[in-house]
Amino acid sequence: MIEPVNTQDFTSQPERREPEQFEHVKFRIDAGVARITLNRPEHNLLNEAMLREIAGGIAHAGERAGVKLIVLDSACKVFCGGIDIGEYTSQRVFQMLDAFHAAFAGMLEVGKPVICVVNGPAIGGGAELAAFGDLVIATPKARFAQPEIKHRHLSAARIHDSSLSRRT
Repeated sequence: MIEPVNTQDFTSQPERREPEQFEHVKFRIDAGVARITLNRPEHNLLNEAMLREIAGGIAHAGERAGVKLIVLDSACKVFCGGIDIGEYTSQRVFQMLDAFHAAFAGMLEVGKPVICVVNGPAIGGGAELAAFGDLVIATPKARFAQPEIKHRHLSAARIHDSSLSRRT
């Protein structure tokens, strides 16, 4: 017998916070450019809260008529070191995937160009985050890696890619 599943057990829809309340990303708008800066030292490891802030920042920028461009960059030497594996447990896998989906979908659906400026290593989920931008600017210090391939893990982007098509 199949037991019914309550989707609220596997997703989290926290209150939407204003950019001033963000803890892991900096957000500012200047001259029509919304800048979302990853700021979770030292490696900008992605946790659920940070992914929700990225999604919230993109949504906030998308709602502003004066914003013409969104830039995603990093305040650290590492653009993004991927998933914070301490939070990526079997009990939280669905919430993490939901948070990844929110960030990726936000980048695809915002209706404004998203430029990712990669100024250091972009590893795993960090490389996927950059890849979802409309344009990636890689500085000479940029490096891209997908270590989960060696371990036969399925990346969040591959799961996400099966549920969304890229805008043209």
